[in-house]
Amino acid sequence: MEDIFLQYKGDAPKRNKTILQLFQEHNDRIEKLIDKEYSIATLWKFKQARQLLKDFIKYSFNKGDYHFKNLDLKFIQDYEFFLKAERSLALATTNKMIQRFRKIVNLLYIKILYIKSHLQVTR
Repeated sequence: MEDIFLQYKGDAPKRNKTILQLFQEHNDRIEKLIDKEYSIATLWKFKQARQLLKDFIKYSFNKGDYHFKNLDLKFIQDYEFFLKAERSLALATTNKMIQRFRKIVNLLYIKILYIKSHLQVTR
């Protein structure tokens, strides 16, 4: 969140977050909440979703990760195509993988909106 705050202020962030880093942070939080809020099956599904996303990034960009700031609609469309064509996932499974990825993206946007609204109140 500190990096987002720095970007909002116009300062350079300490480091740019990557998609897989954000996904891992989310999965780490889920792991700590097993038997409290989440089941082990939920963690496994999010780990699978992260691995498929990692495979897509390697396949499409020949990189180990992808910066969140570069995320666009084409990335998501290409990811969906990859899941269907290269991994031969069924439509329902593809949709669940996209849904899990969307959750990670939405969590980051919620953090951004929170910081922006907090800054406006304190000014």
